[in-house]
Parts: sequence; C-alpha cells; structure tokens
Amino acid sequence: MLYQCFLRAVLILLVGCWWTPSSCQGSPLTFQVELNTAPLTGNPAGPFSVDFQLIDGSGAGDDNNTASIGALSFGGGNPSGAPTLVGGASGDSISGVQITDTGFLNEFIQRFIAGTKLSFQIQLTTNPDVGFPDGFTFAILDAGGNTIPTESLSFALVAVDLDSENPSIQTFAATGPYEAIGKPNVGGSQVPVPEPSTLFLLVSGLSAGCASRRLSACFKAKAAALQRRRPPNPRPRWPTRLFAYRQPPTIHSR
Repeated sequence: MLYQCFLRAVLILLVGCWWTPSSCQGSPLTFQVELNTAPLTGNPAGPFSVDFQLIDGSGAGDDNNTASIGALSFGGGNPSGAPTLVGGASGDSISGVQITDTGFLNEFIQRFIAGTKLSFQIQLTTNPDVGFPDGFTFAILDAGGNTIPTESLSFALVAVDLDSENPSIQTFAATGPYEAIGKPNVGGSQVPVPEPSTLFLLVSGLSAGCASRRLSACFKAKAAALQRRRPPNPRPRWPTRLFAYRQPPTIHSR
C-alpha cells in the first residue's frame, strides 16, 4: 500500500516534467563587432561584401538556433544592391537580418561601398546540437566572391561554435594584402545564463504540491486501515492473589 502510494506520487512528478519543455535553456548571446574598413576604400578588389553564415552542425535543418544581426553601419559607406539570401536567411541591412539553421548552409551576403569602419550587433541563441555543434561566422568577400584571408583556416573574421550554453567568441586578424584591417573589436558581450522555463516552474510546483497531498492522503489512509485491523488492547490481568486480603490468625485465649 505504502509502496503504491509512493509510486503514484513519483508518477505525478514525472508527468508534470514530461508536459514541460526543457527545464533549462540558454539565454541569447549578444555582442557588438567593429572592424576597420578604411583599407578597403578604393581598393581595386572591391566592391566588397559582408558574409554572415550559420551552419547547422547536425545537417538536419533542425531550426534550433538563430542569428539576428542589427544596427549594421558602414561608417560613411553604404549597402549596394539587394542581398543574397541562402537557406534560412531573411531581411536586409536596413531592417535587420535573421538567419535560422533550416538547412546545412544558411547565409546572408550584402555588397557594400566601404567606409572607414563596419559595425553591427549580433544576437545568437545557444542551443547545442548533439554531435557536431552549429557554427556562426562573419567574413568579407571581394568582388569575385573570394573570402579575404585571415588567421582562421576558414578565413573568418569572427567565429562562434555553439557547442554549449556559454560559447566563446573567436576573432581573427586579416592577413596578406588586407593585413591593415587588423582584428575585429568585440564588445558588449553578454554571457548567456540558463533560465528555467516559466511553464516548467509552474507545472513542477503544481505537480509537487499535488504529489505531496496525494502521498499524505495515502499515508493517512494506510494508518487508519492499520488502526481498524488492530485488535483492542485487553485489560491487564493483575495477579490478584498478590493483593488478596489475608485475615490475621485468630488467637484463642485459654
């Protein structure tokens, strides 16, 4: 009986957790990037393009991560023409860009006339994939669509592997004929902190309360049943002979 009551209470808790999403999800990672683009002004390899990529590590297009790019500024320059959108990319350099990993390659490319500096703000969700993690990169392409060389093997200027709820931001300096660009400056980084789901807290609290009441009721019912089955305590049988009045012997006078 007690064992069954305990199982019912545990089952209620498990059902409450099953109805909730993941109990803990990473908050978005937000940071700002600023890059010196003065060396690109009047460069014969231009016009150049910004290239934002979000790669789905699972390759399944699971839509579990999104990159949002806003406040895109060309520091005296300006965007040129319509953007190129690949996979889960949408938006533009004025209203903002959103890239979701709906496929393996998700990419936003925007040609621009270089000014003195390029800056933007980015927000990344941080939901790790099982196996290979999703990855975000920022690079610059020349007029021929070639990525300008950097210290990174992938020629990225900024790279983030979404391998945890607290991923690191990697920056790489431009090299070769673009060495004067240097390394991007990253600022305003907000480290994501796992936040419990509101629904999870609500359902878990209700489930725990319900389980506690159900368990208490089971214990009370069991105690009452045991009390009913217990035979009444018999009246104690005292050794009455010990307390029997013994009359003193009669003395007869002669």
